[in-house]
Amino acid sequence: MIGKASYKSTLSVKNLLLELAIICSVFSQIESVERVFRFAMYIMWILVLLFGLAKQRSLVHINDFSKTFIFAYLLFVLFCLLRGFIDNNFLTTNYLRVLLVPLMVTISGDIVADDNIKTIDKLCRVYLICALIFAVWVQRTYFTSYSSWLVSRRYIFSEKNSAGQIWSAAIFISIFLLHYKSRLEKTLIYMACMYLLIMIGICQCRTSILGIGVAITAYIFVRSKKKLKLTILIALVVLSLYYIPFTRNFINQALFLTKYAGTDLNTFSSGRIVKYIKALQLFKSSPYIGVGQYYVDCSYLLILVESGIIGFLIIEWIWINKLILSYRYKANDKYRVFLFMMTTFYIIESILEGYPPFGPGVSSFMYWFLSSVIINSLSNQNNHQVNALNKEEL
Repeated sequence: MIGKASYKSTLSVKNLLLELAIICSVFSQIESVERVFRFAMYIMWILVLLFGLAKQRSLVHINDFSKTFIFAYLLFVLFCLLRGFIDNNFLTTNYLRVLLVPLMVTISGDIVADDNIKTIDKLCRVYLICALIFAVWVQRTYFTSYSSWLVSRRYIFSEKNSAGQIWSAAIFISIFLLHYKSRLEKTLIYMACMYLLIMIGICQCRTSILGIGVAITAYIFVRSKKKLKLTILIALVVLSLYYIPFTRNFINQALFLTKYAGTDLNTFSSGRIVKYIKALQLFKSSPYIGVGQYYVDCSYLLILVESGIIGFLIIEWIWINKLILSYRYKANDKYRVFLFMMTTFYIIESILEGYPPFGPGVSSFMYWFLSSVIINSLSNQNNHQVNALNKEEL
């Protein structure tokens, strides 16, 4: 009895710390409380790590991917320190900071991987609620008038890319990971997903919209057994939405199709093509160790320019390992689809933004956390629980 009571107490504390860490992570994106919650976020994730490691009393339960991540990060830190003797600018390299949060949450995922499926479900619900609160705050703060938004020719919410990642992850989590207790709850959660998707459009998160679209398309053609039916269905839905004047105006404004009508690819991509050319020219000036702190809207180019080929190989070693593990996963259908969709989404994000799949900030933390949980022991140890829950839903 004492053993069970002690286990429940430990689990309760760990879950509370995780819930607080998730809340602080999402709320750190809200400008008015950003400083408080960003500081609290780091404290909470550190407490999660310390508490988990103290209970395990060793690194034995840290999986191979996390060990690879730790080693690669330490190697990258050493690389930056050595470059620092040449120029202090190398010590402020963006990816020294960007890699830290996904590293912490990846290890945290290992720590909770032995928990039951209901615990993970609760953490996902906490994340969804926080994402909704964040969306409501953005709407009330930046988008008070739909008519004025329709005629705007600039991005109103500057942190749209971070928000797009958070809301996209919430949508994927809600559809593929949550276990609905009733049809009413399922309907309400789907309505919440629709609201988040609308907010992604209102904030004009074009990369996130493209990422979601490519993830769905890739799943249909690579994994789905109903390719023709799903293709026809999606085509009909898209054509119907574009045929209705109200939704057509929304789509045009969300993607800035009217604003960029008749322009070249560089203009439509917000000047990315020209920036890519400049980045490649700068990369040639120092191809092996990079030039230090720099930014361009493509993570691969950014890393090459900042850290050269050596830094690129270290960082992309982490990402390639994650890609292999995610796409090879087959233990459970729901988890398999989630990993496939989210990983594909982040491939698109990484091509068109500077910090994904690792950032910016804490935007991608839930992907790294959940993928660590799923790929680790949760799927194997609790697969029978998932199947039982799936049968109950049917």
